[in-house]
Amino acid sequence: MIALGSVTNVHGVSGVQEHALTIKSVGDAAASRNRALQLLEYGAAEPAAAKRRAPLTFVVAGGGFSGVESMAALNDLVRGIAKNYPHIQEQDIRTLLVHPGKRLLPELSAGLAHYAQRKLQQRGVEVILNTAITGAGPDYTELEGGQRIPTPMLIWTAGVTPRPVIGTLDAKRGHHGGIVVDACCAVPGHAGVWALGDCAEVPRAGGQETYAPTAQNATREGTQVARNIVAVRQGQEPRPFVYTPIGELALVGRRAGVASLYGVPLSGLVAWALWRGIYLAKMPLLGKRVRIVLDWLLDVLFGREIVELPLQSHGQGDGLRGP
Repeated sequence: MIALGSVTNVHGVSGVQEHALTIKSVGDAAASRNRALQLLEYGAAEPAAAKRRAPLTFVVAGGGFSGVESMAALNDLVRGIAKNYPHIQEQDIRTLLVHPGKRLLPELSAGLAHYAQRKLQQRGVEVILNTAITGAGPDYTELEGGQRIPTPMLIWTAGVTPRPVIGTLDAKRGHHGGIVVDACCAVPGHAGVWALGDCAEVPRAGGQETYAPTAQNATREGTQVARNIVAVRQGQEPRPFVYTPIGELALVGRRAGVASLYGVPLSGLVAWALWRGIYLAKMPLLGKRVRIVLDWLLDVLFGREIVELPLQSHGQGDGLRGP
């Protein structure tokens, strides 16, 4: 069974591999948090207001779920913690979300996308649409048209692609670079070989589209493939993978979210609470759930922790660009 997942797709943009942070693991998220805290410290120590602007500028590339949630969390983090530094003023901080599409969250309805954008903008985020990032350096991010934004921190969330090893396998690959499989997740021409998740292109009923590379789909594909392997070993026919996603959720800041559940749109506090509830329900142990709830409560009462986390990034670039 082949289930190798995916890596961040930099789309060949110059400098991103070397200078951008990614969001593919807990370590990546910790690295982003630590870097933001480092830049706040640097900005607080800089007496000249003009020189504080660049290190306190934060850019996120990509307006999908990962990009919107990353920007919402980053924006809340830096603006909340900046209140502990008397030398940093609100106008010193600049947060930008850059997306090449005409609206954020293309997976959701236009109404929910508009709500998400409005909430981000109300909280100080500059949303730049219909614009691609064309380059990155140690102290800048370059946009289409040649505009350069002075910044030492770029978080890249603009898509994923199957791991490079997939390209070396003797198997047909689809439009998105994944292994082409049949409706049962079996690899045609290779008896006993199955593929699923981000590295496979699993066809939907009718064969016109494939399932999106999401955890919601991949975990259920894994269950079906396990059943199919058992069925084949017992001389039975494998069953096709058929699944209708429950919905999608995203946080757009403190106590605000967007969601679509079975086609029903939700936004605001209800969507935020639903996201938190589902997250909590997926934790495997009661003790872990209690710790998470206590952590959320302490965050509300006393604000965010301002210490760095001892975790390492496993992304493509370390993103630790000098201010």
